[in-house]
Amino acid sequence: MSPNETPHPDLAKPVRRLLCTCCGSVTRGRQFFNQDTGYGLGDCCVAFVTPRVEDMERTYGVSGVHYNVSTT
Repeated sequence: MSPNETPHPDLAKPVRRLLCTCCGSVTRGRQFFNQDTGYGLGDCCVAFVTPRVEDMERTYGVSGVHYNVSTT
């Protein structure tokens, strides 16, 4: 992130256990408003879903914020 960018507001949300909305596996991420509570895109399905979805950000949120979240 460059010094002039403000962090995404959802970064304040906790990283939590979610079920992958695609395959049902357990994953870690932040809840995205456009997904049912307790569900989010799992790292396991990002490569599968990306070429099939017109707008990833509108559907699943922001990579690194809602999914593909670093746990370190």
